[in-house]
Amino acid sequence: MAQHALEILANIKSLDDNRVIMYLMSKLDFENLIQVQQTAIAEALGMQKQNVNRSIKRLLAMEVILEGPKIGRSRCYRLNPHFGWKGTAKNHTEALRASERAGKKGIDTGGNP
Repeated sequence: MAQHALEILANIKSLDDNRVIMYLMSKLDFENLIQVQQTAIAEALGMQKQNVNRSIKRLLAMEVILEGPKIGRSRCYRLNPHFGWKGTAKNHTEALRASERAGKKGIDTGGNP
């Protein structure tokens, strides 16, 4: 488990952001794909769609989630592989390397802030 990543999540100040990331993680598919509409998130959490949209923008800015492929009209996201992984260990290693090559935040998994 990436302890520093957990510390980052624990320090998210907005309750809405915490609720949204927990919901997104509950919908995590293989290779960290997250495909859920913001209106569905808002309904499930009893939130306004605008607040869900703001939370997603903040999570993207923090690089907790990353832009994923667009499937049809729906925008998809991926959980940053430094925060967790659903899939094979081999693909996790490849995703971490690809993330670092793309210049995404590498989360120090050694426990150092």
